[in-house]
Amino acid sequence: VPVYLLSVFGGGATLGGVLAAVFTLHSDADIRAFVVAVLAAIGGFLALFVRRFIIIAATSLNGAALAIGGVWLLYSGTKPKEAWEQYVAADGAAGDGVGIYKYLLAGVWAALGCLGAWMQFSAGRKARAEG
Repeated sequence: VPVYLLSVFGGGATLGGVLAAVFTLHSDADIRAFVVAVLAAIGGFLALFVRRFIIIAATSLNGAALAIGGVWLLYSGTKPKEAWEQYVAADGAAGDGVGIYKYLLAGVWAALGCLGAWMQFSAGRKARAEG
């Protein structure tokens, strides 16, 4: 039971940390580290109260992020660190239209995450109805 609770806490903390990292990309490094740590802790404790939802949300959003990252690395031909630096640098401040890709990736990430969550929720309902 303690290992299960620790893994639920870790899943919620991961989800909170990923969300904080996405929304604080261009913040000061110290502020960003603090926000990520705080939201990761909050996400971990919330996960203990709403276990099923957080487990499904964490696995679907993390899986979507890994799938997008894998496809990006596969087709960009860059190393992971270079791909991350390209993503962070693509802010569209120069007016070259590159910043739109961040929003496109965020939309694809959210759509894939919602699709994964829907699949997991519907599979759980189906299993309970049959059992």
